[in-house]
Amino acid sequence: MSRVTLLLAASFVAVGMIAGCATDQKARRTAEATRTGVRVPAQAVTPTDSMVSRMAVLPFAVCCGQTPGGAEGMTTDPLTGMTFAAGHTADEAGRIVGDQFRTSLTEKGFTVLPDGMVDEAVAALPAELADVYSVERAAAVGRALGADVVVIGSVMRYEELMGTPLAAEKPASVAFAVVAVHSHNGQILWKAKFDKTQQALFEDLRQLGSFFEGGMVWQSAIEFAAIGVGQTLKRMPLKPAPRERSDRE
Repeated sequence: MSRVTLLLAASFVAVGMIAGCATDQKARRTAEATRTGVRVPAQAVTPTDSMVSRMAVLPFAVCCGQTPGGAEGMTTDPLTGMTFAAGHTADEAGRIVGDQFRTSLTEKGFTVLPDGMVDEAVAALPAELADVYSVERAAAVGRALGADVVVIGSVMRYEELMGTPLAAEKPASVAFAVVAVHSHNGQILWKAKFDKTQQALFEDLRQLGSFFEGGMVWQSAIEFAAIGVGQTLKRMPLKPAPRERSDRE
């Protein structure tokens, strides 16, 4: 066998291995998304952007309804372009999910500005940004507060459990999109979606982690949303910047 033939054969083997690895990674991501309900597209975070000193979280928008021109029974988040199964969304769901992100980010060590400060900054926005769900609105709030990153999002479905923790006539179902916006340049650093309806463990053994995390019972919508927030943040590439030590320490 000639040297050229050997090189060509080695090249085909290498290409096959790379393609196989890519296929395996895609399959693992798809399996994880099916299990957790979390999907994360490629993000634009750079090593410089990944460390966050101050963060703000806006109340999430409440979106619902069929996608214009889209598939029946589906709805699209206008900011991320991610699609969801349509459903009922409670009016208070946006504030609830936003508060859950604020709490979880604080527990992860981020310096998250209080919701009162965020509400004041939103109230001071010019009229064209006051009631708009947009990157521009998030960046404007972030600059006003001196925050590096602003987390915004929309709740696309928030359906309450019908039944009891031990017997559900209709399980909780929650779907939301979340976006991290760079305050200084308005760049979307990261985005993700959570879209899931709780299922009985015997219907899908892949629910084992969520099943135990939820106390092995049927969860209310607020409990199920909290699980979704926690699972989503496990995939977030942003990290809290080290806090400066004071002279007294």
